[in-house]
Amino acid sequence: MENHQKKPVYVYNKMLEIIAVVMLLGIFYPLLFYNTIDRNVLIPVHYNFFGEVDRWGGRFALWFLPLIGLAFYIGFSILQKYPKTSNYPSKVTEQNARYLHRMGVQLIRHIKVFF
Repeated sequence: MENHQKKPVYVYNKMLEIIAVVMLLGIFYPLLFYNTIDRNVLIPVHYNFFGEVDRWGGRFALWFLPLIGLAFYIGFSILQKYPKTSNYPSKVTEQNARYLHRMGVQLIRHIKVFF
């Protein structure tokens, strides 16, 4: 019976990982057009509270968000492998350690999808 209950969770976790990778690849999509952008073109890189552009950058600015996203994905993936190093809102004891670590890993998976 216990094996039957683990399968939906396993499938759900794999789907979360696949969605996270697909979304990570999606932020690299603008880089497909990198060579078609003229070197002298300015790209808006920051907007103020009113939606007005207050900072411009060159085409190299297209690399910032994908690289930041990749760094976070790699960092969260490493953290996911070592749930004992995470900080938890309650004291970790022998009775609740397995549950807290499992929930911590699940939280990291969700963060990877929504980040």
